[in-house]
Amino acid sequence: MESIAKAASSIGILGENAVELTCPRCQCRVKTTVRYRPSIKTHLRCLLLSWCLCCFLPYCMDSCRDAYHFCPMCGFFIGVKKF
Repeated sequence: MESIAKAASSIGILGENAVELTCPRCQCRVKTTVRYRPSIKTHLRCLLLSWCLCCFLPYCMDSCRDAYHFCPMCGFFIGVKKF
């Protein structure tokens, strides 16, 4: 099942926002639940913006964080869209 999740993210189905797809585990047609988490690139942007006192901005913007997609029915991890 893990290879299916990796395949979904490698072909570009997953984006920053929730997407509609069929869950590889429960076979339900769902709109993914997205959880955003900071990445190393988020922290680097924070350092770059620290000179203008805007260092907190990357942590507030979903586009500057990794998007982890999960099935809302069974909780299966579908894939991640890296920042």
